Amino acid sequence: MTTTNIAETAQDYFRYASPTVTRVDLERAACRDTDLELFFSIDEADEARAKSVCQRCPVRWECLTYALETRQRHGVWGGLNPEERTLLVRRIRQEMTL
Repeated sequence: MTTTNIAETAQDYFRYASPTVTRVDLERAACRDTDLELFFSIDEADEARAKSVCQRCPVRWECLTYALETRQRHGVWGGLNPEERTLLVRRIRQEMTL
């Protein structure tokens, strides 16, 4: 399984993400021509492929913010799976209380 450095992702999130997203510009999304099943597969290889699509996406941070704001419980959003998003939220909360 692909591991994500949550501390690095939290730093990048603070650097690149806007505080609120009302919508994600899907016209610019790297996944626009990809079968979206890939992002909701339980197969580890599919998850790795989905994350690689997200890594090159110009709207990655907007997508991740949308997933966090709407508490998406399934799928890869902004390059993170549900468990990684949970860890990211915890890390963000820790950073905000320092």
